[in-house]
Amino acid sequence: MAPGLVVSHVRLMVAYPAEAVARVIAKWTKRLKEEAPAMYEKVQLRIPTMKIFQERLAEVSSKAYDGFVNPAFISKGGTCADQITSNQSSNLRRSYEKWIKKIKHLYETVDGVEAKRFKELVDAMESTYASGVANRTIPFTGTKIEGRGPAVIAPLWLVNDGRVLDMLRGGDEIIQGGP
Repeated sequence: MAPGLVVSHVRLMVAYPAEAVARVIAKWTKRLKEEAPAMYEKVQLRIPTMKIFQERLAEVSSKAYDGFVNPAFISKGGTCADQITSNQSSNLRRSYEKWIKKIKHLYETVDGVEAKRFKELVDAMESTYASGVANRTIPFTGTKIEGRGPAVIAPLWLVNDGRVLDMLRGGDEIIQGGP
C-alpha cells in the first residue's frame, strides 16, 4: 500500500448521555457493596503477611516514588532528595501493621452490618464516581443500552468486525471506505 493512501475514514462522535449515568452509578454502588465481603477475603488472601505486603505494595510504591522528588531538591531542614526517598521507602515498609489494622476496621461488621464502614464510604464517594464516569468514561465507552462509544467502535472498525456498522450512531460519519 502506498504511503498516505486512505483506505478508510470514519468520524466517531463523543456523546455525553446523562440518562446512562444514574443507572451506571446505581449498578456500581450495588455491586461494590455486595462484593465487600469477597473483596476483604481477597485482600487477606493476596496480602496475608508483612513480607508479601512489602513485596507487593511497599517495594512497588517505593520504586514509583523514586522519580517523584527532584534530585536537586533540599528541604528547609537540610534533607536531600535521596534521604527523602529513602525515608519514604523505610516508612512504607514498616507500615504493614497500620495498614492491616485499617483494612480490618474498614471491613468489620458493625451494628450487624458486614463491612458497614466500607459501604458507607461507597455511598460517600457516589457523587465523585458519578462525576468521573459521566465526564471521562461513558462519553468514550458508551453503554450497551444507549450505544457503544468510540473507544469500543474504533477497534472493531479497524478489524472489520461484522457488528460495527450496527453500532454506528446518528452523529458518527463514514467519510471514506468502510471498516
